[in-house]
Amino acid sequence: MDYEIVWLAEARQALEAEMEYVCAEFGYQVLAQVYASLTERIAQLRQFPRIGVRYKDLDYRGYEIRMLHVKKISIVYSIVGTTVRILYVWNNQQNPDRLPLLLGKM
Repeated sequence: MDYEIVWLAEARQALEAEMEYVCAEFGYQVLAQVYASLTERIAQLRQFPRIGVRYKDLDYRGYEIRMLHVKKISIVYSIVGTTVRILYVWNNQQNPDRLPLLLGKM
């Protein structure tokens, strides 16, 4: 069974900002590689939604939070029924204390 992938608006905005940063710092070739890696890993969530690492300390609003790490970026998501909700795209070089605060605002 394939799970549906649903992006929250905050996650799409964070992905866009992260891709703009990668492009500005490293150029279009690296941007294409990073984006391809991200989309490939996200596509894997359709069949294997539990491949991401569970973070109990990030659970909120009754949802189990998982993170799928791709290079220096993490896809923050939860599984709700047969839907994978992409909650945020997180640059792992940021202060980790900010992530729970961001999730709490959604």
